[in-house]
Amino acid sequence: MSEPATGALAGLRVIEMGQLIAGPFCGQLLGDMGAEVIKIEAPGEIGKGGGDPMRVWGHGDHPMWWEVIARNKLAVSADLRQPEGQALARRLIATADILIENFRPGTLEKWGMSPDALHAENPRLIIVRVSGYGQTGPYSGRAGFGGIGEAMGGWRAIVGDPDRPPSRMGVSRGRHQAELDALIGDWTRTLTIDEVEALMIEHGVPAGKLYRPQDMLDDPHFQAREAIIDLPHPRWGSVKMQNVFPKLSKTPGSVRRAAPPTIGHDNASVYTGVLGMSAGEIADLKARGVI
Repeated sequence: MSEPATGALAGLRVIEMGQLIAGPFCGQLLGDMGAEVIKIEAPGEIGKGGGDPMRVWGHGDHPMWWEVIARNKLAVSADLRQPEGQALARRLIATADILIENFRPGTLEKWGMSPDALHAENPRLIIVRVSGYGQTGPYSGRAGFGGIGEAMGGWRAIVGDPDRPPSRMGVSRGRHQAELDALIGDWTRTLTIDEVEALMIEHGVPAGKLYRPQDMLDDPHFQAREAIIDLPHPRWGSVKMQNVFPKLSKTPGSVRRAAPPTIGHDNASVYTGVLGMSAGEIADLKARGVI
């Protein structure tokens, strides 16, 4: 499935390098807003150095993380550890408006793709660099994840019970908290969920039910906002997933393309259409493990 691009960023080209969530989520947002997003992955077998690990993240026989975070993207393969793979990436970046990367600081420089080098070939390029600790400072070379940010940002030290390990999140839940929780619990046990919700709405108290997937699908507000969509999928028939956000009134985004099912799924169309390479050149690079 592929539809014409619409949205505020239609006509822009984004090259996405990196993996897992931070960089690819940025790529998803830009793709949802209409940009053409070309994702570069390492060739090979998933789990053995090839592809984005997000392809297999999740639960069940058919994890859905990838279907959402890679929607609206084209997928090409290039081994960035090889000079020829680096040269392919630089050629693609030279045609782009935006580059997204979430490698450890210094990685692009090691591959000959420092901002100065890339801007020499493409002065208009916007480079988005996502890393745990930023590009400078004594910790810049460290790997970073959300949980580490919570810990070093002070959240985990103030959340949870004093006699237990720090909890993951929540910065309120204040004075007399335990007493209030007990009183509220005793009261809510005398009512149904719907009765509690109705009372909260009547008196202007923020409240919401704890939803499971089917609750979200059945909720009239979710339906009215088109918060969840059915995306046609070549393998599953259709996949339910969250719609584009934020909602823009004059230039709304859209989900136009299912996630690329294989590493290098769009090698032929991108390397031929964008870089003008021949089928023979592409076949040679594939045979030598460059793509």
